[in-house]
Order: sequence, then C-alpha cells, then structure tokens
Amino acid sequence: MASVVSLRMEPRQSAPGTVAEGLALARRLMTRPAETEEAPGNAAFEARISEHACRALKRSLGATGFHALLTRALAEAQLAHPLLAEVRIGQQSAPILGNLQALIDTHGALAVAAALEGAMASLFSLLGRLIGDDMVARLVERDANDATRDSEEAP
Repeated sequence: MASVVSLRMEPRQSAPGTVAEGLALARRLMTRPAETEEAPGNAAFEARISEHACRALKRSLGATGFHALLTRALAEAQLAHPLLAEVRIGQQSAPILGNLQALIDTHGALAVAAALEGAMASLFSLLGRLIGDDMVARLVERDANDATRDSEEAP
C-alpha cells in the first residue's frame, strides 16, 4: 500500500512565490516515498514525478498558460542547470518533458535529477507569485497520490 504524504506548505517564512518556497515543494515531491523500484533521488523517479506534476498543472491552467509558464520556468532554471536547454516540451499525449533519457545518457542521472528539481522549483515559484504558494501546493497535491497509484498499477 502506498504511503500518503501531504505536500502542504509549512508556515511561510519568506515572501510568496520565492525560490525557497518553490524549492521546498519540489523537494517534498521529489522525496515522496514510492513503492516502486525507483527511489527518490533517481532520475527516472524524478522524471516521473515531474511529468505527473506538469500534467496536473496543465489540466488546471490550460495548455497555453501552462506551456508559457513551463517555458519561462525552464529558461529561469537553465541559469543553474544548462542541460535544461535540451529538454523538449511535448505536445498532447507525448511526455511533457521530452528528451530526458538522452539527457540522462549524456549528462548522468544525478545531473538530470538536480536539473529536474531546479526546473520544478522554478515552475512552482513562478506560479506561486501569481496564485500563492498554498494554492500551488493544492494543485500539485490534488493528484500527487495518483503518481504513486499509477506506478503500482504499471506492469
């Protein structure tokens, strides 16, 4: 049985939408226990969690708004993680974050895992400035347990 983990934000110690708030949520997502062979800190696990968070936000924000936000977040996170320039934003049923396996093969799993965490932190921070960190956490948390259920049901 999967563990249920709350992603609710702790009492705010910084301004809404700060990088610290976005990073805190991203780290909570990336370290959620999952009952799969993938472990937190593993690039495949973090890619799956990132993809799931992106899909949840895309459903909530709409395709156009989410694409604009993700493009901006990736550009912002590229300052610390240049390999994110090679991420391809997928269309419709394709993975939202494309080219990840090639990045893992080229740059290594640890670098890609760190870059994904940075990209999610930037995404959550940007959105937090618009709608508030608590709402970002709710949007992502709403579907967070589905990622664990999906992995348990996968063959």
